[in-house]
Amino acid sequence: MAGFVMGWGPCLTHSAPLLLPYIGATKGHWKDDLKVGLAFSGGRLVALACLGGITTVAFSHINQFFPPHRSGWLYGIVALFMIALDVLKHVTKCIPSLTVKGRAEPIFHSFSWQEIPDANLDQTSKIRLAGRYGEDTLKVVGCGKDGDLERLPCTTILWVELRWAARTEAVVHLDDLLLRRTQLGIVIKEGGFAFLDRIRAICCEELGWDNDRWQKEEQAYKELWRRCYRVPLS
Repeated sequence: MAGFVMGWGPCLTHSAPLLLPYIGATKGHWKDDLKVGLAFSGGRLVALACLGGITTVAFSHINQFFPPHRSGWLYGIVALFMIALDVLKHVTKCIPSLTVKGRAEPIFHSFSWQEIPDANLDQTSKIRLAGRYGEDTLKVVGCGKDGDLERLPCTTILWVELRWAARTEAVVHLDDLLLRRTQLGIVIKEGGFAFLDRIRAICCEELGWDNDRWQKEEQAYKELWRRCYRVPLS
């Protein structure tokens, strides 16, 4: 019944933009056009009715072994598994390095801090960068400009990490950069207000913000930090 309803209703409606131009282009008699429409509709009705019948028979047998009222968790696991497969399919398109060619090939490749060239970085910073960014460490270091490989005062965070996050980590607002991507606004005094001029230069260059956009972002960030992240005054 569901197959007939779907075939005659929604499916025919969605297929009309394809069927009507074909009928109009043939310029046949109205009886011929009616035959084409009936043949098209009939084929869809039969196909959907068969699909509905197969599905009904299949689930009637499945339900004998896995009653819905007792094994709803099983259907949930199968659904989540199918969703996960689809997500992984799309992720591998965006991150080719995740594609594994053979079972013996490791998914994640090791990266040693010793592979980082001497670029005015001490060993502690190299180890930290390698642990945080892995194979992308060389790209992070390479995107730095004058003074970007220096640490922010009283932190282990490098200026180049702000630039890298702004460039590659989907930053939308200033609080994304300072509170979530780098957590600079949490670990540094007064949320890093004293360094906003330099941060502004990075954001305007990497994110394409103009003066008006920066003013709005700075004001919103300061209000959010004072409301939610500062130590209570009393």
